[in-house]
Amino acid sequence: MDVIFSGKNHSETRNKIVSILSKFSTNEINLEIKLVKGGWARSLRQCIYVEESGNFADIELVISYLEGFCMDDFELSFPDGSYAYTIKDFYTSLEFALISEGIFNSNKVFDYANILKIRLNSLMNSDYVNYFIYDRFIKHNNTKLISCINMYNYPFYGLLLASVISINTPIYVFAIVCFVCLFLYKLMKKKYVNVVAVMALIIFIIMNLVGDFSFLNVYEKMNNLHLRPLDYFMGMGSGGINTTNIILLLISVIILFCQDFYKKEITISSFVTYFILIIIYGFIKGDIILVLDSLFSNSVLFTFVFIATDYKTSPITTTGKVIYGILIGIIAFVLYMYYPELAGIGAVLI
Repeated sequence: MDVIFSGKNHSETRNKIVSILSKFSTNEINLEIKLVKGGWARSLRQCIYVEESGNFADIELVISYLEGFCMDDFELSFPDGSYAYTIKDFYTSLEFALISEGIFNSNKVFDYANILKIRLNSLMNSDYVNYFIYDRFIKHNNTKLISCINMYNYPFYGLLLASVISINTPIYVFAIVCFVCLFLYKLMKKKYVNVVAVMALIIFIIMNLVGDFSFLNVYEKMNNLHLRPLDYFMGMGSGGINTTNIILLLISVIILFCQDFYKKEITISSFVTYFILIIIYGFIKGDIILVLDSLFSNSVLFTFVFIATDYKTSPITTTGKVIYGILIGIIAFVLYMYYPELAGIGAVLI
């Protein structure tokens, strides 16, 4: 209606109406809908035809028909999460919104809007569009949680590092590595490295240089412990300070899986791959304790859950996350054969 009453010449008005209805049409409003007047019917396209006299064929009929769809008290409802919108949907809605805001009534607004549309179109056709590919609806409370994580991610990185390192690590080594690495990480413009895995590797190297690296404490080194299967679930296996209690880890997994932002595909695919390979290896060796020790020791599962899923350095597409998880599971298994303590962290870095 704004286009019709814009005051432009009839040919220009007709072209704009055709342009709009060619892209935005419904079953009730389109160029081929039949408008009835008296004993004859014309399509909307025919009604806006500009005759030799310079006038529309029957613009009054078009206006009367369109006025029947005007609703002053109409209110839009917020999405309920049943449909996942894409960036292409956003581009289409932007075009529609610009039309409703009178883009055709002002050349200045038209020029500004075109710049915005060109930039958005460039984004859609670049690799950066992958950041907007997500197969689920993100709730507002989850965006708050993500913002909270972004705000406090450096202390969170320190907490993860403290969880995966050996209890024998001197506190000053932990503090120095944390400070230096996080400071350098802060200065990086593009954060393409998993900083927790890097810090854990540095501490592993330092501890190996000054002595034999081990997750075992003094008592465990002096005694040959014979662990039962239940002991592994209770956290008595070797590993980082907070990484061996499988019951607590399962509770964490359940909570994280309920969050839309969590990349559960990485955790599932990496664990399943690693589990299958360990089962096959244990079957060949005929040692069930070896299987339990491989699964529930050396912080491997903790790494799959908390470190491999780092939202800044891991894939964002579903297929990418699955492939990434499978590769981590395979590499973790290979590393476990040679450097068990580096199985999880090393797989993430490689």
